Amino acid sequence: MGKGKTNGPLQVCRQNPRYFADASGKPLLLTGSHTWATLQDYNPENPFDFPAMLEKSRAYGHSFIRMWAWEQARWAAHTERDFRFTPLAYQRTGPGEALDGGPKFDLTKFNDAYFARLRERVGLAAEYGIYVSVMLFQGWSVEFKTWGYAPGVRTWKAHPFHRDNNINGVDGDPENTDDGLATHTLAVPAVTAIQRAYVRRVVDAVHDLDNVMFEVSNESAATPASRDWQYAMVEEVKRREAELGGMRHPTWISAMWPSAPEVNDWLRAGPSEAMSPSNLRTYIGIGDDYMLDPPPGDGVKVVFADTDHIWGIGGDVDWVWRSFLRGLNPVFMDPWDGDFVVHPPYGPGARPAMGLARNLSEEIDLAAMTPSGQLASSGFALADPAREVIVAFQPGDGKLGVDLRGADGTYACQWRHAYVDSTTDFPPLEGGKVHQVASPYVSSGIMILRRQ
Repeated sequence: MGKGKTNGPLQVCRQNPRYFADASGKPLLLTGSHTWATLQDYNPENPFDFPAMLEKSRAYGHSFIRMWAWEQARWAAHTERDFRFTPLAYQRTGPGEALDGGPKFDLTKFNDAYFARLRERVGLAAEYGIYVSVMLFQGWSVEFKTWGYAPGVRTWKAHPFHRDNNINGVDGDPENTDDGLATHTLAVPAVTAIQRAYVRRVVDAVHDLDNVMFEVSNESAATPASRDWQYAMVEEVKRREAELGGMRHPTWISAMWPSAPEVNDWLRAGPSEAMSPSNLRTYIGIGDDYMLDPPPGDGVKVVFADTDHIWGIGGDVDWVWRSFLRGLNPVFMDPWDGDFVVHPPYGPGARPAMGLARNLSEEIDLAAMTPSGQLASSGFALADPAREVIVAFQPGDGKLGVDLRGADGTYACQWRHAYVDSTTDFPPLEGGKVHQVASPYVSSGIMILRRQ
């Protein structure tokens, strides 16, 4: 497969480790929508139009998607609808019938169609200039997620590691808890061995593509046992890439759920290059608030502020700019006009706002920009150390205070609409004092100051 319009592999930016950089060292704001059927169809009679999603993503100016992976063959924890996921990673050879009504799995035989589709879609995304996070495992494919969401639905019953669903004698629930949680730990050696082989097969499928990163699992349990398993899977990715030689791709661990007070500390301490934190304020009432007041990125990890782990279904224009101007990479969990999750309208303008934020990141020296909320009355700003460029956010209409004390010279002042491609030039601002500047927009806007 030929080289696409991405320029990887990605690496942590040396000058500003809040971001990944491309092969030239240029830092990139990775932002964009993702949805649940990017890799596997849940209704084979009405397959997801992945090329259409890429077309829209490019039109919005996005640079990133998550490639979701599902482990179970049937059902979903959030709904009683009869979802059937295809293709899966293992062949269904029989003999015998699994609990979902299909042939039993042979866990020693990979399904080439799964890995061929993965490679094809990652490669196609590269042609659109989009970087892809390849998800390896799925926390919502095991039993404990079902309680309170879709009573009676048991995703674990359709999991290949269920003792009744494979011909290999593999039992992912040896304690008979009927939940499958042990599969996302290191407690069952037979399961871990199969998972390691699967991880290596995924790496083999996309290792030579330059727009790849690897995510261990979407919202596996927030327990020390799950944490250690995810750390081990990161190391397995790194081990296989070292064996293959050539490109090395970054890894990340996303929020664990249901949440626990330590979960974001576990992500920060892990062996991955990036993380996607849990909004602990939402789930357990403590900790940082990634909805309204996200903590500034400090460069310990590249941080994806993913609405999937902040709201689940939620996010809006202001969240995009709050995240970007705190040194984070905003990522939007997007129903994408589908019916996977029944939902009310939400997030007006978030899609174009992410593209506008990415465009702005290309116009400034992102390698030099750090969160500088003290310079703006809103608390949301990026600036370089010499304050040659300041980008500040005004939520809603009103006046934005910007602190230019200690800064010499004159600044060109421009406002941009938060989700419409519109700019308004203002008279220059003199350094050395605090200015109060009224936004020209009824909705939110961004002020850009450049020293002349």
